[in-house]
Amino acid sequence: MRRTRRLNGAVLGLVTATVALGTASASAAPTAASLQIEILVGPPPATTQPPSIPNGGSATIGGLNFVVGFLVRNRGPDPATVKVRIQLPAGLHWGNDAPDPSEDCTVGETSVCSVSLGTQGNFAFSAWGWDVVADTTGSYTLNAQVIESSTSDPDTYDNASSVTVVVTSPAGGSVPGASVAASAVKVSPAKPKAGSTVVASVRVTKGGSPVKPTGIACAATIGKTNVKGGAKSSSGVASCLFKTPKSAKGKRMLGSVFFRAGGQSFKKRFSARLG
Repeated sequence: MRRTRRLNGAVLGLVTATVALGTASASAAPTAASLQIEILVGPPPATTQPPSIPNGGSATIGGLNFVVGFLVRNRGPDPATVKVRIQLPAGLHWGNDAPDPSEDCTVGETSVCSVSLGTQGNFAFSAWGWDVVADTTGSYTLNAQVIESSTSDPDTYDNASSVTVVVTSPAGGSVPGASVAASAVKVSPAKPKAGSTVVASVRVTKGGSPVKPTGIACAATIGKTNVKGGAKSSSGVASCLFKTPKSAKGKRMLGSVFFRAGGQSFKKRFSARLG
């Protein structure tokens, strides 16, 4: 089976490969998986899977825009459904194509993405990648970890990975990545309550300096009900203010913040459960 997803105007394949296993007998040993995670780093545009960086290794990128993702393997012998967390450090932000709820991802204030993956069979694997923008040149540490698995893994030594990305200026000093960068959505308050006003905001910068966004459009739903949002623009921030109904307690609100900046269009999605 092969599925594809859009990545900064290019297509990155999400490939799941399966090697059939023999049928287990009723008296087989308890289920077990053998999971391994790797961090992927590569330059844009990405038409193929970015290179895998060994745990503790490093990659050098010329320019502020690049691609970050992960690959998780299951060597079996049993199937497993896992959740993976990938974390960006301060100074790195998801770009135009970021993890979002449609991919079973949640992006928090600290740019953490939790992804539900199905792995099945011997040497099965799934790979994902998204746009990342750096505020400036320098060294950044990326972390990824399997945080949950439906099947136990007796050896967890390779369930986490940490790599260093060295961002440099290309030859001639030109930095094509010095375009507008937009952060993940920050929801305030952190634990919103039904009946209150929920603010969804996105930081907008260029080369580390704030940029005022224009054309902000707000959209959100709670179940099948639309929630009206008010747009607000300031230097370096695009915000949407949503007045939630009291009847939405315990329900999840899905929304998006759309805006323009520096000749680019951005649409950032978010998800929040109302207490």
